[in-house]
Amino acid sequence: MAWDSTRTVNWARLIREWIVYAVVMAGVFLIFLRDNVSAGSVAGLAASFPMYLIFGAVLAKMGYQRKTLSDLRRETPARAPRSSRRSFHNQVEVVPLQRAEQRLVLHSFAQTSAKKDNDAQLSLHHGD
Repeated sequence: MAWDSTRTVNWARLIREWIVYAVVMAGVFLIFLRDNVSAGSVAGLAASFPMYLIFGAVLAKMGYQRKTLSDLRRETPARAPRSSRRSFHNQVEVVPLQRAEQRLVLHSFAQTSAKKDNDAQLSLHHGD
């Protein structure tokens, strides 16, 4: 990005953003630093205004333009409704669960049958 003096600077946006910052910081001063707020704190907040404008103007002249929330919303792909995603998710998970239950039942049956066969053989050898 190179400096281009023909690029416009959105001054209204920069001023609006700094006002939001100043209001938030004034709230922080009032809530958290009520007893420790000095003239230096307020002067520092006021001094940040021209610094923010200069920094923002330099970035704008170099081609930097932050995206607005509406720009970001337009770029975000549309999401499917939750109900359809959830039903698809449940269908995918149910099949393996049913197969696992079937395997478990077959395995338990095989173990029970083997134990019965083993007990029957032991009883034949011991004469029970």
